[in-house]
Amino acid sequence: MIMNAQIPPIPESRAKQTPARLARKVGPLFGVPWPEAPGGWQSWCCDYSRLTLAEVMRGAPRPAKDSEPGGYADRGVSDDELKGSSPIANATAARFGPDTKAAFVLTAANVLLEPVTDALCNALAEVPVDDPILLIGTYASCLLEVFRSEPLLILSAMQAEGVQRALSAVGAPFRVAGVTALALHEFGREDTSHSPANSPLSLDLVVRLSDTLCRRLTPAESNEPGADPSTEQAMVGNAHDRLCRLVSTFAKGTLLDASAGADDAALRILDGPDGRRADLFLMTISRIKRFIQGVSPHVLDPGDQSDPVELSRVRLDAITASSPVSAGGTPLAQRAALTVHRGLLSSMMATMGNSGEPARHRRALLMLRYADAVEETFSSRSTESPLERLYALAELIDHPAGQGEDPTSPQTASLRAARIQEAVPLAAELLRAAAHGEFSSGYICNRVDNLLVGLNQVRARQHAAPVPELPSAAELTRILEDLWKAYLPVLESFFAAGTSGYQGRLHNYAGFLVQAASTLEMRERGLALLRDEVLPSRRESYRANGRFGILRVSLQVSVRGYTRLARDIEDPDAKAEHLRTARALAEELLAGGDDVAELRANAGTSSSGYIMTLCLADCYLTSAEAAGAASSAERSQWTARAAEFLDACEPFVRGDEPSLRYRVLDFAQMSERLGRLTGSGVRAGNPS
Repeated sequence: MIMNAQIPPIPESRAKQTPARLARKVGPLFGVPWPEAPGGWQSWCCDYSRLTLAEVMRGAPRPAKDSEPGGYADRGVSDDELKGSSPIANATAARFGPDTKAAFVLTAANVLLEPVTDALCNALAEVPVDDPILLIGTYASCLLEVFRSEPLLILSAMQAEGVQRALSAVGAPFRVAGVTALALHEFGREDTSHSPANSPLSLDLVVRLSDTLCRRLTPAESNEPGADPSTEQAMVGNAHDRLCRLVSTFAKGTLLDASAGADDAALRILDGPDGRRADLFLMTISRIKRFIQGVSPHVLDPGDQSDPVELSRVRLDAITASSPVSAGGTPLAQRAALTVHRGLLSSMMATMGNSGEPARHRRALLMLRYADAVEETFSSRSTESPLERLYALAELIDHPAGQGEDPTSPQTASLRAARIQEAVPLAAELLRAAAHGEFSSGYICNRVDNLLVGLNQVRARQHAAPVPELPSAAELTRILEDLWKAYLPVLESFFAAGTSGYQGRLHNYAGFLVQAASTLEMRERGLALLRDEVLPSRRESYRANGRFGILRVSLQVSVRGYTRLARDIEDPDAKAEHLRTARALAEELLAGGDDVAELRANAGTSSSGYIMTLCLADCYLTSAEAAGAASSAERSQWTARAAEFLDACEPFVRGDEPSLRYRVLDFAQMSERLGRLTGSGVRAGNPS
């Protein structure tokens, strides 16, 4: 939900007039459009570190002294163009400090964000949910939504806060005793050059939202019998203050992480009819999860080991009882209420863990209810309405069945097909609008990502075990080809080539191409994309950060792609070469360390472990089947490895995970193939 800063009117109160004037100067410099900004540009996207105090005071960047590098035209505003717009006076500047530029920017940011801060604090205080985890996650979600709406303003305010604090904290530890004379700038002499009002030290959005959260998390009073009320009140106050400082510290870390060239964030400059803005793509769920993990141990009993399924049910009940939007109120208040409710749903996503498919389906239904509330509040013509509806539809396509429901039943499959039919043209229209710069591509990426992955999963299942009510694998291939054709140019305009954000989506595209439902030409193209672009990039990331997870997933897709292609082609030399490549990648996967070892150990209970191990089993089983009589030793070795991997997977197929039944079919077919290979017939334990 977009929560934009607002250029303020000039108030009647003299004390508030200077901060409001500063907001009008600073906002347009950092992507907050204002029609009355100097030079007629409405807004710029400036770098705080390079912007001068004089440019802040005049409310516009100066023209470049030399020709602009890169062949860009100059958007600076000359002194002649500035006529009619009064800069901030030097006498006013002298009252702000300790760093005047930082004090100006931080003061202005707090004014620009004050309406949003007020609305979010009220909505968070009033949301009828008491679960600490949901509240903590909702706080993080709200903060990230404001950051995503105004990335340059928030980033610049954080930089300004750092400067202000660095220049304000040095004298705090010093006491002066036993002296009778002090120079003007010695410790001990009070600094009266700047009033506290003109020496801001904090971004109010973080401080006030933290205070609101902590009032929900810390009790107002204790019921301890016989306690001294005055002492107890002080203890509660101290606990509240400590928690506020902790939350604020984690919040600033979250914002800085999201703005410091993170792998899962991307920023581009976008010119629109209302001025120039910063368009941010940001993965929020992982950040909300890390924020919850950082803050919750200071709030919850560490011994709490609640059942995840039951905990999810209770939390979903609480969200269900909470209305997505409050009745009446200003448009901004309604927008804040929707942002808080979206935060509850995002917190649920971040903490579901092993809650099972029914819980994920129920959350997806709540997302659809939320999308309906957005449309009712802001109409279907608003930016958010189609985005949130697409997100909800993608979730329901991926998680179609509730408690006790069969995803392959005619009723459930027909409803799933209807959602596919609604989601596909909606995504196509959003991609068209994004390609023409009609709204933020940063907001659309997650929604389209989810839909593409979900449709590809349906396609795989339709290829393995068709359900007549759903589109066929061939029809889904055509749909996905069209969507990817529209999506790739949007990606290329947003993400720099070679970045993990771009490579991650290339991985998804390659995963679509190499699936068994694709033509041989598509599969060859997908494997080349994995070999030449995705795997080298992810290996480099693994060497840099030591996290094997994303490389493991690309290796799995590659192993599966080469194995299936080898099985489906006739050329013996090409078949052998593909299998050699598959085994080499499988060995690289198996050498992935403790994470891979844990997944293998949990192949019988974890869907991720099962899918990875089944992929390895297929690789070695296909190699054994293709081996000639001259390779009897290798054939025996590969057969034994395939049997080992299938044995590890066997307990999983006896579980109750309906969304993975097509994978169970894979297991059954591999068991039959292994039985024929060893001459033992169908293996024991093979599910009927």
